[in-house]
Amino acid sequence: PALQAKAAAPSEAASAQSRLSNALTVGALEEFMMVWEAAIPRSVQEGRIGQIARLKAAGYFFLRREGLDSRAATELREAISGLQSGALGAETELVPLLALPFVSDPSR
Repeated sequence: PALQAKAAAPSEAASAQSRLSNALTVGALEEFMMVWEAAIPRSVQEGRIGQIARLKAAGYFFLRREGLDSRAATELREAISGLQSGALGAETELVPLLALPFVSDPSR
């Protein structure tokens, strides 16, 4: 089926990891999401670890761009709404990320 992910070769995985890291470093949200969608299997993206990773990345980009109307804010809201119930579990460090869309000046 179209949603089945094939195993990536080690060099492809290293390349995707490098591109994700670079996108984080330079604040390139669109590049990060493009690589994320292409390189990370759907089952991982939709799992607990994938959802938490997406939320953390979205929070990072939101804080870099500091705009409630930005693409980063939209991505953060989507990451929050995409969390499955119970996905946070004991992940109390994620609670501040859930509040970011409601904070008028997140840089403070």
